[in-house]
Amino acid sequence: MPPEARARPSSRHAARVATAAPRRRRAPRGSALAAALVLLAPLGAAADFEKGLEAAKRREYEAAFAEFLPAARSGHAQAQLHVANMYRRGYGVARDYAAAARWYRAAAELGEPSGMYNYAVHLREGLGVERDPGAATAWFEKAADLGHPPSMLNVGLRYYKGNGVERDPVKGYAWVHRAAGKGSVPAIRARRSLEEDLSADDIERGRALARELP
Repeated sequence: MPPEARARPSSRHAARVATAAPRRRRAPRGSALAAALVLLAPLGAAADFEKGLEAAKRREYEAAFAEFLPAARSGHAQAQLHVANMYRRGYGVARDYAAAARWYRAAAELGEPSGMYNYAVHLREGLGVERDPGAATAWFEKAADLGHPPSMLNVGLRYYKGNGVERDPVKGYAWVHRAAGKGSVPAIRARRSLEEDLSADDIERGRALARELP
């Protein structure tokens, strides 16, 4: 049975929506919405963020962090993700899992799927926060509803195994199948493994359910 997908902190993932979508409602997407989310932050925050990116390209991480932090405090979701990533990895600042978790949650509350995913990982692993499998699943599901493949895979595996949620192998397979359909290589491998354990009927029911997912 495949292990749950591990975290890969996001860096330049474009923000997709301004608020988290409720379950089963498809979230609007596209470059126009990404631009709208950026416009929610003050113009100065966007300028600081760009300066931070340039410093990071030069591997001047302390300077990059100094630019990202004020932008993050101004509500720039991408800057919040960068600050969280730097706290988690210890780039340009002392490693601090609790601070990383706070900034991932801040980005998550702005509707950023990568923020939701990474905050869920912290909750799942107990990194800087109290371990909470149920809350981790809830955040993974919010990101999965926004079409985030790594979150879809994690939701699927958690339902399949019953981690932080009542076990439902068919629903778990449906989420993994949906993530695989988006081209996720880990999900494709996981689907193959799950299909070795499931009956043909369960696989068919899972695929039918997957068609109803985001």
